[in-house]
Amino acid sequence: MRNATCKSWQLTVAALFFALLAVGPLAAQPTVSFNLTGVNTSDVVWGSSEGIYTSPYYGNVNGGATIPVICDDFADNSYVPESWTAYVTQLSSLSSSGPTDSVLKWSGATVGSTNLSQTQAYDVAAVLAVDILNLNNAAQTPQIQLQQEEYSFAMWALFDPNGTMLDPGALAWLNSNGYPSTTSSFYQQVVTDLNAAVTEVKTSPNSATVTADVNAVTIYSYDPAKGVSNCGGCSGPPQEFIAVNMAEPSSPALLGFDLLSVAGLVFLVRRRFAGSAN
Repeated sequence: MRNATCKSWQLTVAALFFALLAVGPLAAQPTVSFNLTGVNTSDVVWGSSEGIYTSPYYGNVNGGATIPVICDDFADNSYVPESWTAYVTQLSSLSSSGPTDSVLKWSGATVGSTNLSQTQAYDVAAVLAVDILNLNNAAQTPQIQLQQEEYSFAMWALFDPNGTMLDPGALAWLNSNGYPSTTSSFYQQVVTDLNAAVTEVKTSPNSATVTADVNAVTIYSYDPAKGVSNCGGCSGPPQEFIAVNMAEPSSPALLGFDLLSVAGLVFLVRRRFAGSAN
């Protein structure tokens, strides 16, 4: 009888252990090989002097089809080509009342006087990401490209508005450097776009539009334990990227970015401080 009790206790402990694994980070956060292969060269902001390229960028997961991806991270740098292990998070899996997901880059955000939980902040990012890609599928007029650049900076301003001593942050950088063609109006439109997305999420979080945006978003976050396997000049962690399950750009555009990656071009995607330091 004693042996039977001991065996029963061991089975119970084993069952609890496997149950924890089933709901823990190992089960909930699969990883993939994330490969950054190109940028949208028609949407270059200060590209020649600062290395700032706005979304969408282009990449693939596990060597699959090329897809547009959105960068939500102004604090770090990315290079092309670049490969690293990424945690995969379906935005729809985040719970508004649940604990903070530690594998994601950002734990939340503050926009003006509005504090956003992690789920709310990434919901805002989803709205902006879909806006960027909707514009990417439109005829690429100068006005459309400008709007796309504004949404990209709104995404960066969501998570990294003012930065730190080493990272000026998106809004702080804009406030200091202006914009070559539209000066202060670009800054104001970035703020307007961000506030509009925040209002949409805060006032109608369960609306059909917000729900569709959230359900379409997948987040790829760097796994520091695995490191970066391929990068032409990395000095820190890569950026975090968002993919949206929606209509892809035309095949000639994707082919162009594939050819660029095959050519082996290596350049800084987001920003270089060498230009601004002089």
